[in-house]
Amino acid sequence: MPQSFIAVNGEVSHFDSASGLGQILTTQGETYRFHCIEISDESRQINIGAQVTCEIWPILGGYEAVNIATLDR
Repeated sequence: MPQSFIAVNGEVSHFDSASGLGQILTTQGETYRFHCIEISDESRQINIGAQVTCEIWPILGGYEAVNIATLDR
């Protein structure tokens, strides 16, 4: 059975390139963690403040941002 997800827009509010861990603040005011492997351009780098779109998936008993793509300004 496929897992369900929701698509959201938001902003990278935290990113630590050493650990690869970050956080996205959605336009709805919710925060979700992510790992750099979820950045869709495969760079494993993203700027704090970057406007993004992503999917929210249930992972290991919580919810995380996946398929993270930056939005062109």
